[in-house]
Amino acid sequence: MTPVRIIGIGSPRGPDRAGWTAVEALQQAGFEQRFPHGTVSLSLCAGPHELPRLVQGCRLVVLIDALQAPGNGIRLLDATGLKNRDDRLSVHGMDPQQMIKLMQTLADAPLRVVWAGIQAEACTSAAATRRAVERFVPELTAIVLARQSCRRAG
Repeated sequence: MTPVRIIGIGSPRGPDRAGWTAVEALQQAGFEQRFPHGTVSLSLCAGPHELPRLVQGCRLVVLIDALQAPGNGIRLLDATGLKNRDDRLSVHGMDPQQMIKLMQTLADAPLRVVWAGIQAEACTSAAATRRAVERFVPELTAIVLARQSCRRAG
């Protein structure tokens, strides 16, 4: 497994496809190739039953999911940032805080989980989602590089 895994949460249809569309856009842009071989992997997740397999061996997981909130960007939150928010529900109704706790419980070692919610207006079409992802790539790159710096230092 890779130390950094970026996971698109959702399903193949409708607005809940935003996480999958985001990961597909990252794959097409060659996002994994920006980092040393075996550092970053991209995956799709159709349901919580797949999470135990997907988090094994990871130290950082970035979940990309649709978010029921106005706007056309991507909100990046960790467990601390999610605590006092009113707009915590993803499109399929799961609270990202609960998802993060579940993943940390399932992990075989300490795991940092970051949740990237694609706001509702960016989920209106695959093209809109791809545009939101393109704007998000620099921030996502910085998150992965920060993880790599921590790994080298530790």
